[in-house]
Amino acid sequence: MSGIDLAFGHDKLGPAILTDVCHIPVQKALATDNCHSGGPTYTDPLNAFLAAVRLFAVPQYEGASRKDVDSVRIEIKAAWPELSDDALNPSVKALNAVP
Repeated sequence: MSGIDLAFGHDKLGPAILTDVCHIPVQKALATDNCHSGGPTYTDPLNAFLAAVRLFAVPQYEGASRKDVDSVRIEIKAAWPELSDDALNPSVKALNAVP
């Protein structure tokens, strides 16, 4: 799954949201002077991507059917079967809050 895959879900996501979803993993996986530690916000690009999905894509599913929301969760899990439940849980909670 990628930001582009999310574009074809329940609500068509616009280019600005897709750009944010795709850029966050790059930006947040880099060390910046803004961080107190000087290190990256996320050390794992997948976690950064999932955070971007939670922040930018999930709110677009507000009002979606349970089936549509569940399909996003299933797609994420199918794309990364090695993803632990601990890593997936914040996204699942966010998705469960929308419909």
